[in-house]
Amino acid sequence: MRVRTMTLLTLAVLLVCSATGALAQTCQPGELCVTVMADETTGSELRLMLYEVDDEAEWPRRYRSLPTPSWVVKESPPVPESFPVHVSIPLADNLFAISSNPLEGARLGLAIATGVASIMVVEPTDARGFSETTLVYEPGAAMDFGTITLEIPAGDVCELNPYHPDCLTGPLFWEKHFLGEQDFVAGAVYMDVADLDGDGVQDIVTVGEPHFEDPELPLTVLKLGVYYLNADLSVRETEVIDSWRPDDPAFYSPWSVKVIQHGGSPMIIVGTNIPGLAPLEEGAGAVFSYQKRAGDWVRSEVIANPDPTAVCYNAMIVVPCDMDQDGDEDIALSGAFGSSAVGSWMENTGSTDSPWIAHLQTMAADTDPYIRGTLAYKSADLDHDGYPEVIYNGMFDIADTDPPRYRGEIWLGLNPGPGGWDAPWEKVVIDDDNWASADMWFHDFDGDGYLDLVANQIFSSTVTLYRHPGPDLREPWVPEVIISGLTSPSDMWLADMDGDGLMDVVSADHTAHCGVWHKNPGLDSSSPWWPSSIFRGIRMPGDFSMTDLDGDGDLDWVGTSMTGGQAFIIEQVQPDSALVATISLPADFEGTATRLLVTLARKLPVTGIPVAILANIENTDGDGDGESDVDQILGPSHDLVLPLDDVGVVGEYYVVVALYVEGGGLFQPVPGVDYMASSDKVTLGQGMVAIELELAIVP
Repeated sequence: MRVRTMTLLTLAVLLVCSATGALAQTCQPGELCVTVMADETTGSELRLMLYEVDDEAEWPRRYRSLPTPSWVVKESPPVPESFPVHVSIPLADNLFAISSNPLEGARLGLAIATGVASIMVVEPTDARGFSETTLVYEPGAAMDFGTITLEIPAGDVCELNPYHPDCLTGPLFWEKHFLGEQDFVAGAVYMDVADLDGDGVQDIVTVGEPHFEDPELPLTVLKLGVYYLNADLSVRETEVIDSWRPDDPAFYSPWSVKVIQHGGSPMIIVGTNIPGLAPLEEGAGAVFSYQKRAGDWVRSEVIANPDPTAVCYNAMIVVPCDMDQDGDEDIALSGAFGSSAVGSWMENTGSTDSPWIAHLQTMAADTDPYIRGTLAYKSADLDHDGYPEVIYNGMFDIADTDPPRYRGEIWLGLNPGPGGWDAPWEKVVIDDDNWASADMWFHDFDGDGYLDLVANQIFSSTVTLYRHPGPDLREPWVPEVIISGLTSPSDMWLADMDGDGLMDVVSADHTAHCGVWHKNPGLDSSSPWWPSSIFRGIRMPGDFSMTDLDGDGDLDWVGTSMTGGQAFIIEQVQPDSALVATISLPADFEGTATRLLVTLARKLPVTGIPVAILANIENTDGDGDGESDVDQILGPSHDLVLPLDDVGVVGEYYVVVALYVEGGGLFQPVPGVDYMASSDKVTLGQGMVAIELELAIVP
C-alpha cells in the first residue's frame, strides 16, 4: 500500500535563478513568472497559490487571511539561500485545481507563502506576500506577476487588535481544555459523543487520518480511540480500540465514526475511505462495527466491498437514521464509482447473530460516467410521510480539463416507504453546482412547517440556505448564500447559541484554525449573519458537536484537532465579573468615527477621570488588514456586541460609551458632533451583566 501525495501528474521543470546567478527576466508564453524578495522566511519552499478574484479592488485585502486557493502550483520551488529570486514555471500540467470553475478567462491574484504544511494549510505566522495586481489567464499567454515581497506577519491579529471581528465572542464566553496527549489519535478528523461505559458521563470516540498533512507517515498511525471522561470534563482513561497493523490491514483510512444503539447497547460504526481518493491511494470502503462482548470491543463487518473499484457501498460519512421507523437506528450508505446511487442502507435488526439486512441500490444508467462517488450526509423526513429522506453530495471529475477539475451536486433520495426500499429511489437534484459541501443540516428557518437545507461549501468559503419548496420536493430549492468570508468551513452545527429562539450556524473553519458562530438575523433578509468567535489557534479543527457536556445548561464545543491528533473542549462559561455591552448607532449616522471609548462612571453626568476604561478603540488600521478598526465592528447597519470577561472592579457603576467623530472632541465629547450613551446603574462582580446602549448625538 502506498501513500498518495497531492502531486498527481508529472511536473514541469522550473527555472529558479538566485541573485548570485543570471536573473531571468523574460516571461515566456505559457509561463507563470514572479520575482520574489524576502528578508525572512518560515519554511523550505515557496508555495504559489492562485486566487480567483471577482473584484480587483478587493485584491489583496480580502485575501490576506489566505483562504483556500482556487488553484495551486503543484511543484513548490525551494527557498533560495539569498534573494531576489526569479521563478518561471510552465503552467501546463503543473496546476492543481481546487475550484470547479474554468481556469480560462479567470482573473487571478498570486499569493506566495512559506512554511506551509499542505496546499490548504497556512499558519498565521507563515511568511507571505501578494502580487500588486491581478491577471486574466489565457492558455499559452505569459503571466508575469512582477515582484512579490514576503513578510512575516507582525503578530496575532487578536494581539494587535482585540476588537477585530474575528476576535469578538459576542454575548458568550469560552474556556479551552485539551484532552489527553497529542497524537493519541493522529489526524483526528471525525468524532462522536456518547456514554460508552454506562457511567452517565458522555465520552468521546474519534478516528484519525493524518496523511493529508504528512503523506510520509506509516499506516500504523491509523487508529480508533476513546476518551472516557469524568463529570468534571477531565479524562479518566483513554483506549485505542482498533488500528492498522501489517497482520490486520483492514482498518485502512478510517474516515467517519458514529455511535448508535444496537440490541440495547452502544455500537461504534466506522466508515473507511473510498478507493482512489486522497490521501491514501488504495482502499476498500468497508464499514465496521464495534460492540462490547465479555468486556472487550469486538470488530465485525457491517458491509464489505470485495471488488471496491467496481462495486463500493460504504459509510464515508456515517448517517444514522431510523429508515424504517421501527425504533432503532439504521445506516444510510454512500457509494463510489459504479455504486453511486441514492437509497442504499443497512437495516438494524438488533440481533447479534444476524445484525444487518442490506438494501442496496445500483447506479442509474443515465448517471454521468465521470462520477467519482456519492456521500450521504444527513437524513430527515422532508415530505411528512413519516419516513426520512437522505441528502447526498455527488462528486464528479470534469472530463478533458487541464488542470484536472472536479464538480459536485447535492442530491436528495426520496424514501419510498415500506415495499419500495429495494427498488430504485427517486433522485432530486437540489443543486447541480456545489463543489464541495463538507457538511449539511436541516432546519425550518422560515417557520412554514418544512425543513430547509443548509450546506457549506469548503472551497468557496460560504454557507448556503436552500428553501424547502413545499409539498412537492421536486420543485426548485431556491438557494441563498447566507454566510461568506469564511476561510475553509469543513464541519458545521446548528444551535440556538444566544437563546433568542433562532437557529444559528456554528462552523469549524478548518484552515483558519478557528471556530466561529454566525447569529441568525431572523426573517429580516437585509440583516447579515454576524460572526462571533468561539476559539482561535487550534490547528485544523475537525468534526465537532455542540452539546451541554458538563450539564450546566449551556452548549459546549466538543471537537478534534487533526494536526494535534487530540480532542478538545471549548467550555462555555459565565464569569462573575463579565459584562456584555451591545452598542448601536442611529440608522442615519453619517459621520467619520475617530475613536470609540467605553468607560465606567460612579455618577452622571460624567465629570473628571473615569473609574475604569474598558475599551479604547482608535479608528485606524491597527492590525494591518486594510480596514479601520471601529468601522469594522460598529455601523448603522450592525451593532457592536462587546464582551468583557473582567471589568476589573466590583460594585455599582454606570457604563458610558462615547463615539468621537471628525470635528469632535479628544477627551470631552463636543455637543452636536460626537455621540454618547449611558446605562442605568449596574452591579458588577455578582454575575454576568448584559446591557444595551443606543448612541445618540450629544445635545
